[in-house]
Amino acid sequence: MEDRERQLEEQLSAHFIGNIQRQRMLSKLVLGMVQLGTISYSKLRLVINSEVKPASNYKRIQRFVKDYKFEQQSYMKFIWSLFVEPQNWVALTIDRTNWKFGEKDINILMLGISYKGTMIPLVWSLLEKRGNSSTEERKVLIEQLYSCLNSSQIKQIKVLLADREFIGNE
Repeated sequence: MEDRERQLEEQLSAHFIGNIQRQRMLSKLVLGMVQLGTISYSKLRLVINSEVKPASNYKRIQRFVKDYKFEQQSYMKFIWSLFVEPQNWVALTIDRTNWKFGEKDINILMLGISYKGTMIPLVWSLLEKRGNSSTEERKVLIEQLYSCLNSSQIKQIKVLLADREFIGNE
């Protein structure tokens, strides 16, 4: 097993519960996505395990994703541990994205860490409507984040970055 894969497994096991095989698969998928810059199963199957047929890797990815129960709180704590140093302050970013998938509107409100010119998502909400988010929807997202942080982590947050869509008194 490669060194970076082992390191990622150790970090994942500190935040996500589950058996070692699932954590190993998660680390392989994460490293594959970073390496390839895609979430395409047909491309990831080529880098997951070179000792088996790509078709077997493809089925393995499908089974993993089908059975995976996402834990947003564990994910948030994991991302915070990777990107935030205890002695540094944090800039949060809030943004919303909206697009159509066939006839379905996809509208995601997201709150994350501002890191080297991009946002690393921490918490998000799928909005059941088109258009802008409400102040209440934004407050719920911030409350979700705060419920996962301890008081010293909350004190590290110094600024919230947002575009003009998020102007409001509250």
